Amino acid sequence: MKKLFVLAIATSEPCEEDGGVPGVYEVSVKNDIPPGQMANHALDSFHCSCPIDTLDSFTFVVVDADTGISLSEDSNLGSYETNGECGVVKLEGSDVPEKSLYFVLFKLKRADPSKSQDYYFHVYARNEEAARTLAMRNCWEGRVAMPGDSPFIHAEKVSLEYVGDDGGVEKP
Repeated sequence: MKKLFVLAIATSEPCEEDGGVPGVYEVSVKNDIPPGQMANHALDSFHCSCPIDTLDSFTFVVVDADTGISLSEDSNLGSYETNGECGVVKLEGSDVPEKSLYFVLFKLKRADPSKSQDYYFHVYARNEEAARTLAMRNCWEGRVAMPGDSPFIHAEKVSLEYVGDDGGVEKP
């Protein structure tokens, strides 16, 4: 089984029923399926075990517990198409990894400016330096960046709790 984290991020003030939702949830999924399907399985299981009254108050990010890199859902699967039978546990106190969620902008400048690209993703890391290192490793191993490219990385910490309308992270 593969261990993933589902991070429930309050994007607006949660209603009373949803007040305890923000946080980190551990989900175990089958490790013989593609990463996008792992994300779908994790989210389906999360939503089956943690009913939420107002979904619009939250954003959910699935991260690989080993690498700290966010996994995107498989857009070919609809909601609840997976069985949702993964174990879900909300981590509390000392069980919560001493990490934070970072929103990362990875700008890739190339010799040919028309081939320069921007990538946005989340990283779950101990600090900003670790988030930048994970982002760089992810982009090199994913063959996004090539020798001769000039990468620029900006990482900004994201709060899981609602911090007000002016406290959110904006894309730089």
